[in-house]
Amino acid sequence: MQQPNSRFHSLPQALGSFGGYVILTSLLVSGLISGLRATGNLEVLELGAFDQLMRSRPKEKPDHRFLIVGINEQDIQKRQEFPIHDGTLATALAKLEESEPRAIGVDILRDIPQGPPTGRVKLEQVLSQSDRIVTVCKMSSTENPGVPAAPGISDDRVAAADLPLDPGGTLRRSILISTPSKFAGQVPVEHICNDPNPENQIPSLSLQMVLRYLQQEEKPIEPEQTEDGWLKFGGVTLQRLSPKSGGYKKADTSDYQLLINFRSAENAFKLVSLSDVLENKVSPDQIKNKVVLVGYTSQQAKDDFYTPYSASATDNQKMPGVVIHAHSASQIISAVLDQRPLFWFWEEWQEGLWIFGWTFVGASLAWVFRNPWLLLVGSGSAIVTLVGSTYFILIRAGWIPLVPPLLGLLVAGTIVLLIDRYVTTMYFVKEKITEG
Repeated sequence: MQQPNSRFHSLPQALGSFGGYVILTSLLVSGLISGLRATGNLEVLELGAFDQLMRSRPKEKPDHRFLIVGINEQDIQKRQEFPIHDGTLATALAKLEESEPRAIGVDILRDIPQGPPTGRVKLEQVLSQSDRIVTVCKMSSTENPGVPAAPGISDDRVAAADLPLDPGGTLRRSILISTPSKFAGQVPVEHICNDPNPENQIPSLSLQMVLRYLQQEEKPIEPEQTEDGWLKFGGVTLQRLSPKSGGYKKADTSDYQLLINFRSAENAFKLVSLSDVLENKVSPDQIKNKVVLVGYTSQQAKDDFYTPYSASATDNQKMPGVVIHAHSASQIISAVLDQRPLFWFWEEWQEGLWIFGWTFVGASLAWVFRNPWLLLVGSGSAIVTLVGSTYFILIRAGWIPLVPPLLGLLVAGTIVLLIDRYVTTMYFVKEKITEG
C-alpha cells in the first residue's frame, strides 16, 4: 500500500492538487479577508495592532527645538486661578517674548475674559504687539458654532486647536488645515473659525509653528503646493491622509490630516511649569530660537487624550493636548531638517498582494508539512517573520497590514489542513475497499 504522502500517483496529479488546494484556497480566503477589510470590519483590530507596535518602538531622543510651558495642578493651586487669569497669561507671554523664541503657540481658548479687567487689557496689548504669538480657536461644526480666538490677535496668527479622534476616543491623527463647517443654528458670534467660505482655510496650531520656525532658518524654507494639492517643504511632501490609509477604512479625513509619528510616550520635549516662567527659573537659552507652546497639563482642564501609548483607559496614560500639538509640529520640522520619516502607506493593490502572499504561505505550509509538529514550527516561524517585518517597516514609518495577512495565514492553513485530512481519509477508505 502507498504511504499517505505518496497518494499522488504522478507529478501532474500532485501539481493539480497543489493548485486546487493551495492556490484556490489562498485566492478565496484572501479575497474574503480583503472584502471584510474594505468594509471596515477589521479596522478596530488593525488600529489595535498599530497601537501595540507603536508602544513597542524604541524611544527617540527629545526634540530640543521645542519648549512646553505646562500649566499644571501646582500652578493652579499656587495662584488659586482656574482658568488661569488673563493678567497671569499676559505676564508669562511677555517674559517668553523677551527671550526671542521663533514662535509662541498658546493652546488655550480665551474668548471670554478671565480675572480682573486690567488683565484683559494687558493680554490684548501683548497679543496685538507681538508677531510671534499664535492663539487658538475652535472650529465650527454642524452642531457647534465654534469658539473665536482671543481678542487683539490678527487673523494670520489664529490657529485651529481641534484634534480628530478615532472611534473609541484614541487620537492618532492631527489636522494641518481645516475649513469651518456651516453651523445649522443661529451664529451668536461671527468669527474666522466659523466662516464656512471654502477659501477660509485655517492652519492648525502645529502648522503655524512649523511655518514660523522654518521661515526663520538661515535659508528660509517656504511651503509649496504640489500638483495633488499637498504641502511641500523643501524636498519633503506632507502626504495627506486618506480614508483608507494604512489600517483605516472609514476615517473622516475631510480636513488635511497627517498620521502622527510620535517620538515617545513621554519626555519627548523639555517641559517647564507656568510658575517656572513667572519666577524667572527658565533661562533665556531654553527659550531663544525655540518653538514655545503654552497649555494646560493639569487633568483638571480636561484637555488630554488617549493615544497609541495608552495601553489601558486610565487618566494617567493620557497625553495633554499641548504635547500632542508639539509632536505634530516636531514630526514635520524633523522631516524637513533631519530627514526623520513621516508615515507612509502602500497602495491598495500592494496591500492586496501582501495579504494574498501570506495567505498563500499559510496554505503552502499546511500542504507541505503534514506532520502536526512540523506544521506548528513552520507556521510559528512564518508568524514571527510576518510580525517582525511589519514591525521593522513601522520603525521606518511605514504602516502596512498585519492583522489581515495574519488571519489569512492561519485561516488558509487550517482549511488546507482539513481538506488534506479529508482526502487522506478517503484515500485510505478507497484502498481498503480495493483490497477487500
